Amino acid sequence: MDETVDEVLGEEAGRVAAARAGTRRETFVFAPEQGVPPQVGPSAHATRWGDLVFCTGQLPTDPITGELVPGGVLEQAEQVRRNVAAVLGALGLTWDDALVVRVHLADLATCEAFDEAYRAWFRGPLPARSCVGVSALALGAALEVEVVAAARR
Repeated sequence: MDETVDEVLGEEAGRVAAARAGTRRETFVFAPEQGVPPQVGPSAHATRWGDLVFCTGQLPTDPITGELVPGGVLEQAEQVRRNVAAVLGALGLTWDDALVVRVHLADLATCEAFDEAYRAWFRGPLPARSCVGVSALALGAALEVEVVAAARR
Protein backbone atom coordinates (compact mmCIF):
# COMPACT_ATOMS: atom_id res chain seq x y z
CA MET A 1 0.00 0.00 0.00
CA ASP A 2 1.34 3.44 -0.96
CA GLU A 3 1.76 5.99 1.82
CA THR A 4 0.49 9.52 1.38
CA VAL A 5 2.77 12.53 1.85
CA ASP A 6 0.88 13.42 5.04
CA GLU A 7 1.46 9.93 6.45
CA VAL A 8 5.20 10.10 5.70
CA LEU A 9 5.54 13.63 7.09
CA GLY A 10 3.48 12.67 10.11
CA GLU A 11 5.84 9.79 10.86
CA GLU A 12 8.88 12.04 10.46
CA ALA A 13 7.33 14.71 12.67
CA GLY A 14 6.69 12.02 15.28
CA ARG A 15 10.35 10.93 15.17
CA VAL A 16 11.52 14.53 15.55
CA ALA A 17 9.14 15.11 18.48
CA ALA A 18 10.32 11.90 20.16
CA ALA A 19 13.96 12.89 19.72
CA ARG A 20 13.33 16.34 21.20
CA ALA A 21 11.42 14.90 24.13
CA GLY A 22 14.57 12.99 25.14
CA THR A 23 16.78 16.07 24.77
CA ARG A 24 17.35 18.35 27.68
CA ARG A 25 19.39 21.47 28.10
CA GLU A 26 22.53 21.18 30.19
CA THR A 27 24.44 24.25 31.32
CA PHE A 28 28.04 24.32 32.48
CA VAL A 29 29.96 26.75 34.66
CA PHE A 30 33.65 26.12 35.14
CA ALA A 31 36.16 27.22 37.76
CA PRO A 32 39.28 29.30 37.13
CA GLU A 33 41.33 26.24 38.16
CA GLN A 34 39.96 24.61 34.99
CA GLY A 35 41.54 27.38 32.91
CA VAL A 36 38.23 29.19 32.34
CA PRO A 37 37.86 32.79 33.49
CA PRO A 38 34.79 33.85 35.44
CA GLN A 39 32.00 35.20 33.25
CA VAL A 40 31.70 38.99 33.08
CA GLY A 41 27.90 38.81 33.04
CA PRO A 42 25.16 36.47 34.28
CA SER A 43 25.59 33.43 32.03
CA ALA A 44 26.92 29.90 31.92
CA HIS A 45 30.18 29.19 30.12
CA ALA A 46 28.41 26.71 27.84
CA THR A 47 25.06 25.11 27.15
CA ARG A 48 24.58 21.73 25.52
CA TRP A 49 21.38 20.93 23.65
CA GLY A 50 21.41 17.56 21.95
CA ASP A 51 24.53 17.35 19.82
CA LEU A 52 25.30 21.07 19.95
CA VAL A 53 27.42 22.99 22.44
CA PHE A 54 27.00 26.76 22.62
CA CYS A 55 30.01 28.48 24.21
CA THR A 56 29.32 31.93 25.63
CA GLY A 57 31.49 34.68 24.21
CA GLN A 58 34.94 34.63 25.78
CA LEU A 59 36.92 37.75 26.47
CA PRO A 60 40.72 37.92 26.72
CA THR A 61 40.75 37.66 30.49
CA ASP A 62 43.14 35.78 32.72
CA PRO A 63 41.41 32.71 34.23
CA ILE A 64 42.80 33.28 37.73
CA THR A 65 42.50 37.06 38.09
CA GLY A 66 39.59 37.68 35.73
CA GLU A 67 41.50 40.74 34.50
CA LEU A 68 41.93 41.71 30.87
CA VAL A 69 45.33 40.59 29.54
CA PRO A 70 47.55 43.41 28.29
CA GLY A 71 48.45 43.89 24.66
CA GLY A 72 46.82 44.33 21.32
CA VAL A 73 44.55 42.13 19.27
CA LEU A 74 47.15 39.37 18.76
CA GLU A 75 47.99 38.99 22.44
CA GLN A 76 44.32 39.15 23.36
CA ALA A 77 43.37 36.71 20.58
CA GLU A 78 45.79 34.17 22.04
CA GLN A 79 44.14 34.47 25.46
CA VAL A 80 40.67 34.11 23.91
CA ARG A 81 41.90 31.01 22.05
CA ARG A 82 43.05 29.49 25.34
CA ASN A 83 39.84 30.44 27.14
CA VAL A 84 37.58 28.90 24.49
CA ALA A 85 39.84 25.83 24.30
CA ALA A 86 39.44 25.39 28.08
CA VAL A 87 35.63 25.53 27.84
CA LEU A 88 35.60 23.10 24.90
CA GLY A 89 38.19 20.86 26.57
CA ALA A 90 36.14 20.60 29.76
CA LEU A 91 33.41 19.08 27.57
CA GLY A 92 35.78 16.75 25.71
CA LEU A 93 35.92 18.95 22.59
CA THR A 94 38.54 20.89 20.66
CA TRP A 95 38.57 23.84 18.30
CA ASP A 96 38.22 21.33 15.45
CA ASP A 97 34.71 20.51 16.73
CA ALA A 98 33.63 24.11 16.07
CA LEU A 99 30.80 24.50 13.57
CA VAL A 100 30.36 28.28 13.81
CA VAL A 101 32.63 30.94 15.28
CA ARG A 102 31.39 34.46 15.93
CA VAL A 103 34.08 37.09 16.31
CA HIS A 104 33.46 40.60 17.63
CA LEU A 105 36.28 43.07 17.06
CA ALA A 106 36.45 46.47 18.70
CA ASP A 107 38.40 47.69 15.65
CA LEU A 108 37.78 46.14 12.22
CA ALA A 109 41.17 47.47 11.11
CA THR A 110 42.67 44.60 13.18
CA CYS A 111 40.75 41.94 11.23
CA GLU A 112 43.60 41.01 8.90
CA ALA A 113 46.05 40.54 11.78
CA PHE A 114 43.43 38.58 13.71
CA ASP A 115 42.77 36.34 10.69
CA GLU A 116 46.42 35.28 10.59
CA ALA A 117 46.28 34.13 14.21
CA TYR A 118 42.80 32.60 13.79
CA ARG A 119 43.82 30.23 10.97
CA ALA A 120 46.31 28.53 13.30
CA TRP A 121 43.56 27.64 15.80
CA PHE A 122 42.41 24.73 13.60
CA ARG A 123 44.08 21.57 12.31
CA GLY A 124 41.28 20.69 9.90
CA PRO A 125 38.92 22.68 7.70
CA LEU A 126 37.84 26.05 9.03
CA PRO A 127 34.30 26.32 10.43
CA ALA A 128 31.70 28.85 9.32
CA ARG A 129 32.47 32.26 10.79
CA SER A 130 31.15 35.75 11.13
CA CYS A 131 33.32 38.70 12.10
CA VAL A 132 31.72 41.98 13.06
CA GLY A 133 32.99 45.31 14.24
CA VAL A 134 31.49 46.68 17.41
CA SER A 135 31.78 50.05 19.09
CA ALA A 136 32.95 48.60 22.40
CA LEU A 137 33.36 45.35 24.34
CA ALA A 138 33.23 44.61 28.05
CA LEU A 139 36.36 45.57 30.00
CA GLY A 140 37.69 47.43 26.94
CA ALA A 141 38.67 44.18 25.23
CA ALA A 142 39.90 44.15 21.64
CA LEU A 143 37.79 41.08 20.80
CA GLU A 144 35.28 38.54 22.01
CA VAL A 145 34.68 35.10 20.49
CA GLU A 146 31.76 32.69 20.84
CA VAL A 147 31.51 29.18 19.40
CA VAL A 148 28.88 26.63 18.46
CA ALA A 149 30.43 23.15 18.39
CA ALA A 150 29.36 19.59 17.67
CA ALA A 151 29.20 17.54 20.86
CA ARG A 152 30.68 14.06 20.92
CA ARG A 153 28.39 11.46 22.36
